[in-house]
Amino acid sequence: MSVRCRERAIAQVRAQVGKGKVVYGLSGGVDSSVVAVLLPVRTVGVMGDGRTYDQACALRAVTSTDGMTADYFTFDHAFLGRVVSRTINEVRGINRVTHDITSKPPGPIEWE
Repeated sequence: MSVRCRERAIAQVRAQVGKGKVVYGLSGGVDSSVVAVLLPVRTVGVMGDGRTYDQACALRAVTSTDGMTADYFTFDHAFLGRVVSRTINEVRGINRVTHDITSKPPGPIEWE
């Protein structure tokens, strides 16, 4: 997948979350983090009448007050449905979107 496709996927999530939300803040205390991660796996999907072998994207959002611990952010189910639908239909090369609900610990706030 090209850098341009990745940037479109990330922009898609940011557009859905809204400009009034904190997307990433590390000044003093950590507020929240929202990230779309392109996973290094191919998944099988169906688009139209054919199979697709494209990539998966994970959506991760957490909230934290200290940066040492974080809870996953609970998105509204309808919101997740819109994000998944738009991402799959508008970002070429992605046919699956997952929602990472791992808290910190054990998972770090960022993906590495």
